[in-house]
Amino acid sequence: MYNSKWDINTARLLEFGGGPSIAGLISAVPYVNEIIFSAHTEGERKEVEQWKFEKDGAHNWADHFKFVVNELENITGDTAWFDREKMLRQCITAIIGCDIVQDYPLSIKQDPFQIIYTSLCLEAACKTYTE
Repeated sequence: MYNSKWDINTARLLEFGGGPSIAGLISAVPYVNEIIFSAHTEGERKEVEQWKFEKDGAHNWADHFKFVVNELENITGDTAWFDREKMLRQCITAIIGCDIVQDYPLSIKQDPFQIIYTSLCLEAACKTYTE
């Protein structure tokens, strides 16, 4: 994911159509300064907001962080996964709406991004197999 041509101190990432999941962003955090999270529905955005602001009833992503940081990235230490979780909460600076079928698919205007991440979102824009 990391490209040495962008500046980690200013790099911006757009999570497009993230749904209620932040799992795909765990490995991105060390390489960006800011993450704009977008999701199609208000319910999806609220789930991410609950997690970001550590609200009661928020989904617990600890096992995901532990697996990615400790197992996949082989970063050890008692607080490595927890530190990454804290970093991600800080990096997500906005949670906005999106709609892939619109000419401008984000609900608010944004400056350019160095990275756009999406998973299983573009498929929803196709009306048929040929369009």
